[in-house]
Amino acid sequence: MMSFELLLDPVTDARVRAEWQALLGAGLPSHARHTGTSNAPHITLLAARAVDATLLPKARAAAAVPGLASPHATSPHATSPQATPPQALAGVDHGPLPLAFTGFAVFGQPPSGLVLARLVVASPQLLDLHATVHRRAQGATDLSTFTHPGSWVPHVTLASRLTPAQLAEALTVLAAEERPSHSLSVMTSIPAFAGPLRQWNGDTKTVTVLPPGE
Repeated sequence: MMSFELLLDPVTDARVRAEWQALLGAGLPSHARHTGTSNAPHITLLAARAVDATLLPKARAAAAVPGLASPHATSPHATSPQATPPQALAGVDHGPLPLAFTGFAVFGQPPSGLVLARLVVASPQLLDLHATVHRRAQGATDLSTFTHPGSWVPHVTLASRLTPAQLAEALTVLAAEERPSHSLSVMTSIPAFAGPLRQWNGDTKTVTVLPPGE
């Protein structure tokens, strides 16, 4: 399995990780349980069984969307074994891209296949970036219908494999995290920005953080 993912700015990354930890502390499923160095909060833009090692050259991506990380926005947790960045991917611009969170989403089916995520607003800039990545992807095999343009729901996953009872408890835990008296700010009130793009290779368990556009 391979995917192209959008990381988050350090403040938003830390806030999502705090929610992961809150779920973990309550004994619930949480992405905090994945301890690999490549595990970072992200928005999946494209997922497929395999994707060609290159995307369309920059010359054929004149509509590359301004809209990814500012130089200071790389997550400190975004490192892991890395491969050489696919050259054509460097054409995707990495300027600032504001993000907004709107609440929760639940995917999957019971009894134990529920996924809890933070919804991200599908802004025109984010949709343009998503379309650009798909337009430039070549040789995608078994493209996930969940990430296909027109079906994609941008989100950041908090926990997977929840039962209905665990889902209800998880929502209660996260609501407590957002009480005004809590030291952490409300997730939906945080000014958030996209971090860099990365490619995840599930076969080799490596990530490639993609360089900014020139």
